[in-house]
Amino acid sequence: MVGFYALAAGLVVGLLYIPYAEVRYLRRIDMFIAVPCLVGALAILAGVWPRRDVFIEPGPRLDAATQPRLFAAIGDVASRLGQELPSEVYLAPDVNAGVGTRGGRLGAGGRQIMVLGLPLLQALTPLQFRAALAHEFGHEHGGDLRLASRVWRTRAAIVETIQSLAGQGSHLAHVFVLYGKIFLRVTHSVSRYQEFSADAYAARACGADALAGALRATERASSSYDAYLQGCVAPVLESGFRPPLAEGFGRFLGFARGEPPDEERLPGPYDTHPPLKARLEAIGVGTVGEVLAPDSSAALLLDGLPELERKLLFKMVTGVRVKGLEPITWEEVHSRVLVPRWQSFHSEQVKDFPACTARDLPSLARDLVALGRRLTGRPLFASAASASAVYALGSALALALARQGWVPEGEPGSPTKLRLESEAIEPFQTVGWLADGRLAPEAWLQRCETLGILDLPLSARGVACDPGT
Repeated sequence: MVGFYALAAGLVVGLLYIPYAEVRYLRRIDMFIAVPCLVGALAILAGVWPRRDVFIEPGPRLDAATQPRLFAAIGDVASRLGQELPSEVYLAPDVNAGVGTRGGRLGAGGRQIMVLGLPLLQALTPLQFRAALAHEFGHEHGGDLRLASRVWRTRAAIVETIQSLAGQGSHLAHVFVLYGKIFLRVTHSVSRYQEFSADAYAARACGADALAGALRATERASSSYDAYLQGCVAPVLESGFRPPLAEGFGRFLGFARGEPPDEERLPGPYDTHPPLKARLEAIGVGTVGEVLAPDSSAALLLDGLPELERKLLFKMVTGVRVKGLEPITWEEVHSRVLVPRWQSFHSEQVKDFPACTARDLPSLARDLVALGRRLTGRPLFASAASASAVYALGSALALALARQGWVPEGEPGSPTKLRLESEAIEPFQTVGWLADGRLAPEAWLQRCETLGILDLPLSARGVACDPGT
């Protein structure tokens, strides 16, 4: 950090000295030299000049009066560790937990804040949540917060300086880019060491098994959350409804496996956290192991969760009128969101859906790429064309079954099923299995004949259905 400011000061002095030396010793001034020097010096000063910190709340602020159970848990962990309670606690819409400072000058003073991610709370058990809290208090115990605020300000100054110089077209920006890379490598190495230290602190306080469970659950939730938002939440929001976010993510974790961690991955020079395997080994737990969804979630510590989720949506989405969204349960999503989307897809995007029945699915699935391009009327890439064809055939089958009284169902993240009494069909997976050979055409035709749907027409254009009846 000192080196960066020394570099900046030295360059400013050197740039200003050049026109001064021209006037002082040569008794002249060359504007082609003086102007770039002055512009470069001012650009560097603009980058390193101290700026007032602007704190943007990551989500709704929580307090002990409205969240007594959550603050009791935080207070209990803080008391056992001899730490002070954070001055402010915020709920955030990401898989994260952290502590930091707000206010003060140059890393001194200010008040401590804590940020708790709602999806992380949903993924952790109460015991794992306490271990995660102990880890965050470990950063305070180790003095990491005072260093982190200075590091963050210096990092911001480097970025501002690079942007300021680049905006002036100065080649000096390359000097600070190089220094910035060195700065990141050094400070991120320190950050990884701090994570190990905070892990050791939490393991001593809450036990290595509890912390290991929290680390595993965090890794799994991180690898699953984007898929949950894009595949499950986004379609519901776009349809004008507001689903229960935490409950849905809990259900999603109960089905989805997420991306398994790469146990052989080495830390990269710009990683702020060590790999999961290294962290587990450091606290005496050798293997990553399989992570199951928690049977009891720390999100249950929150009171008034629907209103908190509504406030979080303001931070999460743009272009959606959150206030006008109608609450919906996940049990209603298929009938009120997915079925209308299937109908809209066929009426608005499918150009030439063939007149076919369930009997014709095997032959249609033989060349999904050609079918997808024909149905959409666009020269799509092979993967996009294949996905469009699967969606078109699968949704047509689903709508046809719904018209016959089959009821759509499924957990967030699980394949959609159409159920009639004890029988169930997964339409989208069926199309995919017919295409890749996992389902033999003869087996599909035999099942259709058994269920009496062999000649069920699949054309969905202009046909309405109400699967809720």
